[in-house]
Amino acid sequence: MDKSEVRKKYLQVRQNIKDRDSKNQAIFDRLLGLKVIDSHKKILCYANMGGEVSTQGVFEYCLKNNIKIWQPIILPNGQMSGQRVNTIKDVKYHSPTNISTAKAIAQKFDVLIVPLVATDNSKNRLGRGGGYYDKFLANYQKPSFATIGLAFDEQVLSEPIPIEPHDRSLNIIITPTRTI
Repeated sequence: MDKSEVRKKYLQVRQNIKDRDSKNQAIFDRLLGLKVIDSHKKILCYANMGGEVSTQGVFEYCLKNNIKIWQPIILPNGQMSGQRVNTIKDVKYHSPTNISTAKAIAQKFDVLIVPLVATDNSKNRLGRGGGYYDKFLANYQKPSFATIGLAFDEQVLSEPIPIEPHDRSLNIIITPTRTI
């Protein structure tokens, strides 16, 4: 299968995930168990939409523990940036952030939590096809940062995902049952 076929298939797979609440909780618990989120870190985390793994717990945890967290926004020039989240009401779930009113802040993030449509055991990521995260990661200048993909087990392919030279793999993939 080519990328578009894999994307189409796994968007459907992701929409049909069963026991979503318990799986989301298991992923969140695994993420916290890694100890990559703490008060000295700057976190960029997606706000879930379209059947993605829920990140509401991540935002709530960070806000409760005074951990600096941003959510991605797409600027008019097509580049991705971050918008600071100060309260849970700032998070724009299930809809794109309104870039005309968003205040983009250039930051050097320590942890990037990214969405995905599918992944494989080599931590290759297939997104929605816009290339925003790949471009962001390709141009990111911080020498050390963690890229973490959150996925349901059903999104992990046993065969390699088709990749292109501009595609960026992740450091860690977290599912309800394992960390890759």
